[in-house]
Amino acid sequence: MNLLGLTNAFLIESGASDVVASLDEPADDVAQAMHWLDKGWTMFQLQRYWRFRFAERTIAVTPGKTSYTASDLGAASGDVLIRDSFWNTNSGYIEYKTYEALRYITRANNNVDLTKVKHVALLPTNILTTYPDVATTQTLSYDYWKGAQALSVATDEPYGLPDDYHMLIAHLALADYGALVGGSEGQNLYNSHGGKYAKLFNAYCTFAGEDNQVPAISKSIGG
Repeated sequence: MNLLGLTNAFLIESGASDVVASLDEPADDVAQAMHWLDKGWTMFQLQRYWRFRFAERTIAVTPGKTSYTASDLGAASGDVLIRDSFWNTNSGYIEYKTYEALRYITRANNNVDLTKVKHVALLPTNILTTYPDVATTQTLSYDYWKGAQALSVATDEPYGLPDDYHMLIAHLALADYGALVGGSEGQNLYNSHGGKYAKLFNAYCTFAGEDNQVPAISKSIGG
């Protein structure tokens, strides 16, 4: 189900508006539905390091350069690099060091083997430091968790989530929306859709299995 379909599901379940054929220049109720759906999908993605967020890349390390920005790495906003995953495709294992430890090694060593990258360090802004400054170009591979996907245009579909579970996004959005609205109407939305979200969430966790998820940050409905 794409964002248009999810928006219409939200509108029907909330009774906020009739269904729409387009999300171009949306009316206020439609724009609000789109906002809550995007927020709900973002929060679902960030609850765990779901396996569908797992990916890998390579980067060429070149002579004369030991610092690589997020742009150099091809890292998008929100990507989380897995620090112990770096591998030198030319020579194998790379040992991860903290930035401070790597800086100490850099300052202390004068006689260094320049044939291979031996250590890497990462700063929180996805800046990679390599050591030593190698004499030839080498390729490093690494794994990472993709940043959260946004839902912003009608054709956007939640990536990695099977179609059978797309409604959990709508239920989470409606529960959070109900918590904000308050009153008896908001409470009814929260109770009804919060329960439906929890059932679908648990079903998806069972479907995904332990091999497809890594526990991370939990989020309660309306939290």
